[in-house]
Amino acid sequence: MKALSLSGPWAHYQKQLSDSAERVSRLEGEVSSWKQLAEDARAQLASTRAELAVAQRQSLAVQEENQRARGMISQLEGEAVRGRKEQELHAQELQAQLSVLRSELEHLNSDNALLKQELAKNTQV
Repeated sequence: MKALSLSGPWAHYQKQLSDSAERVSRLEGEVSSWKQLAEDARAQLASTRAELAVAQRQSLAVQEENQRARGMISQLEGEAVRGRKEQELHAQELQAQLSVLRSELEHLNSDNALLKQELAKNTQV
């Protein structure tokens, strides 16, 4: 009879067990690595969301400021237009007054000329 060797089959199963344990350990390391990557990605996502929220608040603040600035610009433009219109009206009033004064001056000049003529006649007689 042939002698049974326990070291042969047993060594094969031990080798398989060792290979399996090594493979399980390696896979557990990969799973742990993937879990860490997932956790890092979640943390990055949370950080990015927080940054987005801050950027959105800042954007709203800038938009509000722009709206206020546009309102101020519109108000200033309106004031400028009113100022120009007032200046035009004032210039027209001054032109009208100047025209009246010129008319009066011409009338006074003609009266003055007539009075000089009469004075000259009266002094010669």
